[in-house]
Amino acid sequence: MGLGKTITCLAHVVATIEDAKSFAENNDLTVPHAKGGGHPLETITPLKCTKATLIVAPLSTVSNWEEQLATHVRDGVITTYIYHGTNREGNIDKLAEYDCIITTYSTLSQDFMRLKKNLDDVDNTARLAASPLHHLKFFRVILDEAHVIKDTSTNQSTAACSLNAQRRLCLTGTPLQNRLDDYAALVKFLKLTPFDDKTTWTHWIGGPLKAGNTAGLTRLQILTSATTLRRSKAQKIDGKLILDLPQKHETTRFIFMGSEERKLYEQTRKVSKNIVDNLTSRAGQMKQYVHILQAIMRLRQICCHPALLAKEGADDIQNESIVSGGGSHSDAINVDDLDLQVKKPLTASQAYQLFDLMKEAGETTCVGCRRRDISLVQSNGEKEVSKQVLGYLTPCAHPLCHTCLQAYKDYIPGYRDGIVAQCPVCGSFAEMQMFELKEREPAEIKKAGRNKFKLDGSEGIEPSSKLQVLVNDLDALQEKSKELEKPIKR
Repeated sequence: MGLGKTITCLAHVVATIEDAKSFAENNDLTVPHAKGGGHPLETITPLKCTKATLIVAPLSTVSNWEEQLATHVRDGVITTYIYHGTNREGNIDKLAEYDCIITTYSTLSQDFMRLKKNLDDVDNTARLAASPLHHLKFFRVILDEAHVIKDTSTNQSTAACSLNAQRRLCLTGTPLQNRLDDYAALVKFLKLTPFDDKTTWTHWIGGPLKAGNTAGLTRLQILTSATTLRRSKAQKIDGKLILDLPQKHETTRFIFMGSEERKLYEQTRKVSKNIVDNLTSRAGQMKQYVHILQAIMRLRQICCHPALLAKEGADDIQNESIVSGGGSHSDAINVDDLDLQVKKPLTASQAYQLFDLMKEAGETTCVGCRRRDISLVQSNGEKEVSKQVLGYLTPCAHPLCHTCLQAYKDYIPGYRDGIVAQCPVCGSFAEMQMFELKEREPAEIKKAGRNKFKLDGSEGIEPSSKLQVLVNDLDALQEKSKELEKPIKR
């Protein structure tokens, strides 16, 4: 972040305008064949070449691209279109006239799902209406925050790889997040032959690395050095640092909790410790790591402010409610319940709380195949992303993908919803009911993320010890900044 990826790409777009026009005029519609069992749409023949550079970005960064274009590119140099929203342009001839088209991963994925349903259309009418972008051959495609496509089984990844272009760029600060396959997904999009073929990648790089063979690492280093442009904070241009950041000052402040805060913290700590000790002392129970994460999160929340765990709308903060996780008793994840002999099915509130924790810890890979990340939208052909089932959580909080769900049930003799049986993964007894995890609507996520309390004392909830020290420090910093040329504004 801040090292100039966006501005570099825009400069490149402007510098190659004439090349882009020549590409469009030649109208070469040939495409390479998909490799390694690629999706059939990866070989779809485009209907028109365009000089446009397609930029695919998360919705949160689209405004940044617009701002950078307005700031650094003179009016009239390039034409830009934002391909997003319900009334987006569907005519490929009109789209082909732009120099730069910006869209989102979500929009691209939704178009792609509609396109799959119209593959048998003979005259291309329905296919064109479904996804105009997949019927153009772009001069260049740029993926911003390219690690979004790290799981090749998702719609977003397949939709991106199915785009036709002469040139391809990936922008990311984290090409490798959890697995080596994250980088393989980028190689597949970039069509770096022969390593865009999954079999070749596994044979020469993935397989040897997993086996501990240093030859695999050497080959990966050669590939990355030949195909990546990396910038660091220490790099310079014309003798000046690319990013001249002020010196960082770290100050450790030790906060002394108030008596009520300390009492609450110690109560929660003791209960949580008993549960963690129980889980770690029994064979196989460490597979329920998510409950340990839950206990740690409770303690962190109390340190920030007890109100984070309080019952919404409550007149006062009940210790028992906070230990159990706030909300109502039916929705709370009570740490005492984690050790029950027979686990109950998860409520919606419990399931999404656990799922959010698992995503934060990077532990949303299916426990069956250990390959699919259920936090990402899969290529299942649903019409709307928000209606898709991402995966499932068992009563003991094991993530399962669509494929492995039935295999999990088959391990349980006479499986039916509601049966009390032993979990084939961790051995716990549970009332079997699989919770469907769905991609939540943006409005729903926004609502869940709203502050439940005003921590300024206006609702009878005073700032915690930690927040009070932070506010005091910020006030002091603002006061001190008045002596500077640019004072800090409140």
